Amino acid sequence: MQYKRAEPFRFALQTPVPGHFTIASLNGISGKSKKGEIEVLDISPNGLKFKSSLELPANENIELLVTFQLNHTALSLPGTIVWRRLYFGKWLYGFSVTGTSDSKEQIKKEIIKELKQFIRNQN
Repeated sequence: MQYKRAEPFRFALQTPVPGHFTIASLNGISGKSKKGEIEVLDISPNGLKFKSSLELPANENIELLVTFQLNHTALSLPGTIVWRRLYFGKWLYGFSVTGTSDSKEQIKKEIIKELKQFIRNQN
């Protein structure tokens, strides 16, 4: 299992946020799968942790597109699963955002902006 404890911050959601994923590519071959349901548990500028009843392999040959809504804004994050663990009958996944350095920087800014707004709305 791989952990990224050097990240600037990780925001744990008190109530999981529903979302879905699709498989964007498998072994470098682009395509689109059916949607799989997830619950986002925490978010960082570089990725997130989610749970699902579906078992997915943790490797870099599968590129996912994870989509969920925060503050009425739909976020769609491309990335890969970096770890997984079975927890009380559900699968927990560590998800890392992928892309060019420019696209990753843009995604980081969007995540931080939405998390700031989310925290303001809770108070």
